[in-house]
Amino acid sequence: PANSLGALSAANALFIIVPASRTSLWQYLLGLPFDKMIRFHRWIGMLIVVEATGHCLWWLILFGVEDDAPNLPSCPFPASRPQSKPRSATCARGLQRVFVTQSYVYGLVAWISLALILLTSLETVRRRHYRIFQASHFAFLLFYTFAALHKPASFGPYAFGALGLYVFDKLSRAFLGIASSAPAVSMESLPSGV
Repeated sequence: PANSLGALSAANALFIIVPASRTSLWQYLLGLPFDKMIRFHRWIGMLIVVEATGHCLWWLILFGVEDDAPNLPSCPFPASRPQSKPRSATCARGLQRVFVTQSYVYGLVAWISLALILLTSLETVRRRHYRIFQASHFAFLLFYTFAALHKPASFGPYAFGALGLYVFDKLSRAFLGIASSAPAVSMESLPSGV
C-alpha cells in the first residue's frame, strides 16, 4: 500500500498541471472556462497531499515496526524505547531512518513543499495574501525535483511529463500573447474627477 500511494501521487502530479494552465488543451477540448478547470486542480492537489501523506506515514510505521524488512536501510541509532514496549508503539526508529538515508530526505523535502503549498492555498491565505499564495506555489518546483530524486525510476517520468506540459503552457501563452497583440488605433484621455 505504501508504494501504491506513492505511485498514485506521482501519476496525479502529472495531471495537476493540466487544469492549472490557462491555455490548457483540456479547456479547449472540453469547452470549460478556467474557473471550472481550477476546481479540478484543487481536487487533484488535495488528493496528492492525502496520497503523499499516506505514503510517508505508511513507510514511517513500517520502518518503526520491521527490524529486518527487505530493502530497508539499517538504522545506525539504538532504538529509544524499553524492550518491553512493542515496536509498533513508536515511529522514532522510522524517523531515525528517514534522516540518515538520502533518498528519504529527498522524499521528506518533497512532502514539506506540498505541505507549504497546501497551507498557503487555504482560502483565508489565498484571499487575504494572494501574493504569498502565488509565490508559494513555485514550491511545486521543489516538489517535482525532490520527488524525482526520491524515486527517479517511478516519479521521474511523471516529473518530466509535467515539466513538458508546464513549458508548453508557458511557450503557448507567450506565443499567443505576441500573435494576438493588436495595435492601438487611437487613445483619448478622459477626465476622471479624482
